[in-house]
Amino acid sequence: MRSDRRNMPEQELSIKERETELFVEPKESPAPTTSVKPFAVYLQEIPANPLSTEVKAILWVVGLVVLLLFALAIWRSQRSPRSRPKPRSSQAAATAMVSPPTYPCCARDGTMAGRRAGDFT
Repeated sequence: MRSDRRNMPEQELSIKERETELFVEPKESPAPTTSVKPFAVYLQEIPANPLSTEVKAILWVVGLVVLLLFALAIWRSQRSPRSRPKPRSSQAAATAMVSPPTYPCCARDGTMAGRRAGDFT
């Protein structure tokens, strides 16, 4: 087998070595894992450290400012500062919306009467 390795190109050798590193599992067993402590043990080991009164007051003030800004945004969205346009009567709206079509060609009906192909000036 050693003679086979000497005959292989260098790239093939590195590919074979990487294959064994990545895909072949090691024969030895991994190190034993440590046991995980239960949550109750962590609670006993770590003392409770509540927030100070100043920090609580600051958080309450910030929360009230956010609540006030949210209420103001809701109020402003319901009460538009711009006057809303009055709806038109149906007859006035119907006549205002209809306009005669404009065609980019000679005749008003949309045909190219009197013109030859290629004469668009």
